[in-house]
Amino acid sequence: MAALQATERHDGPTSSRNELKVRGLALLAPAGCRPHKVLRPKESAMVVNLMRTGNPVVTALIPLFIKMIYTKLLGFPSDALPGHSLHRSLKLPSLVAWSQNDEFMEEEIPRELARLCHPGPRLAFAGGGHNVQKTRAEQVAGALTRAMDRSANSVQVAMSAPWKRRRQRNAYDRSWGILVLDREDKMLLLQHRSGHHWSFCKGHKKDTDTSDIHTAARELFEETELRVPKLWTEQESWEEYCNATDEFFNEHTVIEEEEVYIRRITPQGPARPRMFREEYSFYKRNNRKVDKRVEFYVARIQDPAALQIQTEEIIASCWLSLDQVADHLKYPEDRKLFLCVKQAISM
Repeated sequence: MAALQATERHDGPTSSRNELKVRGLALLAPAGCRPHKVLRPKESAMVVNLMRTGNPVVTALIPLFIKMIYTKLLGFPSDALPGHSLHRSLKLPSLVAWSQNDEFMEEEIPRELARLCHPGPRLAFAGGGHNVQKTRAEQVAGALTRAMDRSANSVQVAMSAPWKRRRQRNAYDRSWGILVLDREDKMLLLQHRSGHHWSFCKGHKKDTDTSDIHTAARELFEETELRVPKLWTEQESWEEYCNATDEFFNEHTVIEEEEVYIRRITPQGPARPRMFREEYSFYKRNNRKVDKRVEFYVARIQDPAALQIQTEEIIASCWLSLDQVADHLKYPEDRKLFLCVKQAISM
């Protein structure tokens, strides 16, 4: 296992350490996952013999007992994977060779290790004793050479294949949302169940959405049951927009069918809604990079008391003054976007 963590040093004016690239492992007469008979004291031998009896109760309890001794008494880390698990997770081809007449080690030990490690050549010699690297050197060298040739050929084929030569394209993700303020210019923040962070209302487009505005308005209604009277447009200052929404609040309530509502809040003619955009990248569990873009509109509502959060996705909500919002936002992209909105409102 030391080979997997080895480094090489280049001496010179700009000396550095680089990781070695390990393409495979050769395990010759390996000691395996437990003490073999030469290294076992009488107490360990008794435990191993109990494990070999096949009694289901003993088989279940002994590993727990041994782990307790190693972690509680001897101080070994309890969350570290054994070497063979690390090796198998790395998927390194493994050549395992042993002798069936090894006088120092039971054959079941290398067989068990060979089963646990990643696939590769397996050599079980009828004779040869403990030092198969000496007594069976020619056979081991031949198998190792053939395995290395196969590995090199597979790498060459992979490098020459055009679909492997092309750089994997990043995934692309787009979302839309609405930044909501009340009549006192307090902004709505939602605490999301996924990650427990405070952020804005946003979501992905559905097939039934007719526009980006439709997506943003639908997400707002699904997560908060709020509807806005109109969106802030590029042709309006914040004061002009507030006056226009106040007039609407005095004459109307926003209770309409979704199609009618979406059609009404979509600006007509030259008026375009103000758009605030944030872009960032993250990596999925499969290490694939995702380029994310979220576009936000800005709008006011009449009654914050109408808010009803969607508990499946949202934990809590709060209305904060513009001086308090930035301190509650976890991600720098959200803070940067909010500061742009705050600056536009104050102009």
